[in-house]
Amino acid sequence: MFNRSVLILILVLTTCSLRASYVVKPGDNLSSVAKSQLGNASHWKEIARLNQLQAPYQIRVGQVLQLPEL
Repeated sequence: MFNRSVLILILVLTTCSLRASYVVKPGDNLSSVAKSQLGNASHWKEIARLNQLQAPYQIRVGQVLQLPEL
């Protein structure tokens, strides 16, 4: 079986990877996603940076965006 250190490591890695995400819908833009998911449209830059978007105005329907922890 696993020893305690391995189980703690598995728990930590699992917990760290549970970042909130959002699936882009028709009509969405980063500002609207930031407003609806984070409560403030000005957080769009954080979403763009976290998702390494080179052209943040070009998001696609169905695209999964990782959301920052505030």
